Amino acid sequence: MKIIFFSILFIFATGSTINGQANQGQNLNYGNGLLLTKPQNSNENADGSPYWDSNFRICQIEGIPSTVQLRYNAYADEMEFLNNGTTYYVQKTPNQTFYFPETKTTFVIKNYGENNDLESGYFILILKGKDYSLLKKIKINYTEGFKAQNSYQESKSASYEKQKPVYFLEHSELLYKLPQKEKEITDPKIITIIKKNGLKIKEEKDLIKLTELLNK
Repeated sequence: MKIIFFSILFIFATGSTINGQANQGQNLNYGNGLLLTKPQNSNENADGSPYWDSNFRICQIEGIPSTVQLRYNAYADEMEFLNNGTTYYVQKTPNQTFYFPETKTTFVIKNYGENNDLESGYFILILKGKDYSLLKKIKINYTEGFKAQNSYQESKSASYEKQKPVYFLEHSELLYKLPQKEKEITDPKIITIIKKNGLKIKEEKDLIKLTELLNK
């Protein structure tokens, strides 16, 4: 999904409405320095949901004095903000945190990828440690629907489907993707901790224990 960013004067204000019009070719500034961009339309008629939680919930954003109501679009990997019936994306700032007190969930923006192919995305912060932190990436895929061309085919609706979460260890400001299989782990320290404590890398509670032990 492409998002076009435009230049904007970064204004710290204390308003409750968006400054400026929601015209194409503009970024928008919501009071207190919250920068927004206009997203492309999603398929609202598809089965399933693109959202981690479809409800807009109170969120405390690092660096923003007042709370706002947001929801996480896991398919687009964007935080959505609703104003006067129009949905906007919150502009990403690396390492900025988003805390939802109702669900006690913290999202953090991190740069990730391989070689020079880096992008910014949202991760759920499972455990923050002095040396190692555990992060979880939520993924939802979209599959196009199609109409049956003959009586032997069956039409299929477009759908959003949740994927298995992917876990990452953060160390020295770098993200390391944890493999799905124990035999794919190559770090001797992690291998020793897993074997000594009988941990299973497919279990989140065991990954939390692993992260705690790495921080000792």
